[in-house]
Amino acid sequence: MKDTIMNLQERMKERNWGGVLIPSEDFHQSEYVGEHFRARAHFSGFTGSAGTLLVTLKGAYLWTDGRYFIQAARELEGSGISLMKMGEEGVPSLLEFIEREGISPLAVDGRCISVDLGRKLSELTELHFDEDPLEGLWNPPDFPQAPVWILKEEYAGLSAGEKLAKIRKTMAEQGAAAHLLTSLDDIAWLLNLRGGDMVHEPLFLSFLILEAEGGRLYAGADSFSEEVLAYLADLGITLAPYGDIVRGISEMEGKVLLDPDKLGYTFYRAISGEKVEGMNPTALLKAVKNPVEVENFKKAHLYDAIAWVKFFHWLKTTDLNGETEWSSAKKLEGLRGEVASYVAPSFESISAYGPNGAIVHYAPTAEVHAPLQPRGLYLSDTGGDYLEGSTDITRTVALGPVTEEEKRDFTLVLKGHIGLAQGVFPRGISGYALDVLARGPLWRAHKDFNHGTGHGVGYLTNIHEGPVGFGRVAKSATSLKLWPLEVGNIVTNEPGLYIEGKYGIRLENCMAVRDDGEGFLAFDQLTLVPFDLDALAPELLSQGERDYLNGYHKQVYEALAPHLDGEVLEFLKEATRPI
Repeated sequence: MKDTIMNLQERMKERNWGGVLIPSEDFHQSEYVGEHFRARAHFSGFTGSAGTLLVTLKGAYLWTDGRYFIQAARELEGSGISLMKMGEEGVPSLLEFIEREGISPLAVDGRCISVDLGRKLSELTELHFDEDPLEGLWNPPDFPQAPVWILKEEYAGLSAGEKLAKIRKTMAEQGAAAHLLTSLDDIAWLLNLRGGDMVHEPLFLSFLILEAEGGRLYAGADSFSEEVLAYLADLGITLAPYGDIVRGISEMEGKVLLDPDKLGYTFYRAISGEKVEGMNPTALLKAVKNPVEVENFKKAHLYDAIAWVKFFHWLKTTDLNGETEWSSAKKLEGLRGEVASYVAPSFESISAYGPNGAIVHYAPTAEVHAPLQPRGLYLSDTGGDYLEGSTDITRTVALGPVTEEEKRDFTLVLKGHIGLAQGVFPRGISGYALDVLARGPLWRAHKDFNHGTGHGVGYLTNIHEGPVGFGRVAKSATSLKLWPLEVGNIVTNEPGLYIEGKYGIRLENCMAVRDDGEGFLAFDQLTLVPFDLDALAPELLSQGERDYLNGYHKQVYEALAPHLDGEVLEFLKEATRPI
């Protein structure tokens, strides 16, 4: 990493730049990016999904959040790059650091930073954003060109034509002649199209300019079959080259509807007309799943649970000698692949044994992984994309004897999970208001976890989907944690606890928000997988928590038993026994 940083610093001297900013995002403000856009990982060595690298003539600095503190410290060791732990006391934010150090001029690829960050940087420094400052200093892979395919209405619940009509109605109400979409999940959802350009999301690289009576999709032509081109033509959408988007934006006339939180700064600056700014109307529409989508999600979670219980049985009964974090993740992926409608993993598998479980987003590789041993805790956070929907589940499993400390902490996390799962609340309440239901048991033990408690789930789009979710920090009125929950939202419930150098615990279900009557809402559990009773300290549960756990396990058994037999069925019966 030192050589790559030094080469960049030489360019900075040649160009008279005071600093270069290397963000994590691609041209679409994606959370997880393809290899072509992984410049930050290349120049820093840090492989987590979230982080910003700032290189100055004096040094290099990486900002990341609490999910990645342990991982970043390991991966940055010996690189000379300083880890800036976001949100920690005494650690300046990126903007505070740039202002304090007087870093100017600052170069960044403006396509890869948000409008908000671009605006703030422009106020602090002389910002050079109209070129890629890293060009020629590394060799990224070519843009992917995976096939684009149509998600049938039997899965989507609404036709693309119906969805486009809803968006155009909003455009008309806002007086907008055009709507600019650059976020890949919004485009895929709106057009009922999916692809394979991203590593773990069935999306395709594209931009969309939608007008009152037509639109242009900017994407790689090689990804589109004659069938898909005809489908687009029926919708009034024409295909244009991906690289022509800036010119297309500059040629838009009239008011333009856009979401500045989902748009790169370069594209924003290319708009010459009046801007109508606000949340993309697709965001709320796709977050509230229609009845067909909800029923499909239930099917996907049933398929997923059958695979997971087979995996659970395998973990508990196999000889773990020779098994690793990597092989176990591949075992679960193979069991999911036995389902005809399975598409792919919905995100990179987190398969972590012992101390690695304390690294919140740890992911093994074929080359770097730990062996499993017949003792202690193993954490598996994985998911599958099926035509019927996407899943996201975390279970922490005792692979053998566990300590009293591990049992206590497992039970505290489960108490928090149950607290949120049982939540009943009036309409208009957000995940920010409900977050304490999950953290309360941990807080009472003077413990906490440094990540959100849950997120919205997309339908074969982004596994992390806004604008709803659960978290303890409220950032703005439109932030993920302040948006009211509605019937049809699919959200996760995933409290955790992480003891560095020892173990990690996380317990996650997907839930559907339902109407509970008289103006109140509650949750239905979509995930149907037992919690490991071998890791539990039952005496720490209240009677109400015992009743909930027994009721949930009864639901799991009744749903899965008809689909299992032999040893796996007997295992399920024992795993869901009343306590």
